Amino acid sequence: LYFGDLYRGQAYSTEYFTTGWVVDDRVESLGHRRWILDPFLKYISYGRVDGNGVSAAALKVIHDESQDITKTNLNFVAYPYGDYPDRLFAKSWYLSFNAIVDRTSGWGNGQKNINYKKAKIEVRDPKGRKLGVSSIKTNYEGYGIPNIIQWKTRGLANNVEYTVTIKNVTVNGKPKDYTYKFRLLGRQKVQERKSQKEDPKENSKNKKKNKGKNKKKKGLKFFGVEID
Repeated sequence: LYFGDLYRGQAYSTEYFTTGWVVDDRVESLGHRRWILDPFLKYISYGRVDGNGVSAAALKVIHDESQDITKTNLNFVAYPYGDYPDRLFAKSWYLSFNAIVDRTSGWGNGQKNINYKKAKIEVRDPKGRKLGVSSIKTNYEGYGIPNIIQWKTRGLANNVEYTVTIKNVTVNGKPKDYTYKFRLLGRQKVQERKSQKEDPKENSKNKKKNKGKNKKKKGLKFFGVEID
């Protein structure tokens, strides 16, 4: 499967194209986002062309092989997730969540095994106050992981950690709750975090400061995918 976009008027950056696909503004199915965030996606191909005031780009996301995730503890894909750059998210558009119960095949995560009919969504700020949730939609089409629940949240702000709880998801016939956190970071905060990671002295200070405290949770986070 290929998908792409064409723009006139100026040369657009590769980041502009890829960010647009991840945000998927005005695309109700969120199909581009779902393909890009699919943890079973092993290979991806990108191409672009520029000339005569036109920029065009395309992405290939379906190949013969799938990524092996059987040795991970991957339970869901959430967007946004963890500390997330705000430039890769539109506050007025959809947040999304895909449950994973079958790590052997993406197609094992469809409506037969996962259902959001009775699901309830809560988004809370650090003081436990609920934010407004609206425009809740679900579908089980085969864009990447074949299940999704998506919604809009009013009042999101940068540099605030929110807790999302999705209650009563039917998983293999039984109810299950999911909880995760995210925080939108402005460009300055992203740069600060990057500088801290690159500064060995700062890293050494932080390690000494945190020694003896809670053990750091090992994991990998990329574009909203949670792997323990």
